[in-house]
Amino acid sequence: MISSETEKDTLVNPTPFCTAFYNSNAGQPDGIEKIYWDPATVGLMTDGSNPPSYVYSDLQAFPTSVTVGDKGTASTYINYFGGAEPVTKGALTWSIEADTPTTLTWITVDTATLIASNELAYTSTTRYRLNAENTVTALDKVIDAKAAFTQGAGDLVINEKY
Repeated sequence: MISSETEKDTLVNPTPFCTAFYNSNAGQPDGIEKIYWDPATVGLMTDGSNPPSYVYSDLQAFPTSVTVGDKGTASTYINYFGGAEPVTKGALTWSIEADTPTTLTWITVDTATLIASNELAYTSTTRYRLNAENTVTALDKVIDAKAAFTQGAGDLVINEKY
């Protein structure tokens, strides 16, 4: 069972958009974003930021057992990006694909739209490897940010490798 996840992003010569996009760990005292999960439901509770960035709803526990082809929605959310007004709304969906004979690939897709215009802001796709011992290994993430969201930087694709 996943109990918590931490992430610390280090940016080298970032654009203003990247600085804003990766600001979620700025609200943390140690500069590390922490995503807390309720151990009873494995549902996202808060991103821990102060002021809050994400406000989650429609939380669904991840299944305890999966097979190829399984899919679902983990949560929906509104993101304030640390401000007083909401900026994006979206959903975190997941699916399971075949990987190797002894592993599966767990894919999460965060799809966000801009509240003001209802335009697609970004999709963020993260892949994890699941093995028979219930070990989860993060593989990679691809963020496809649209021009309407990137503060004048145009369409951007950000690739993260873990």
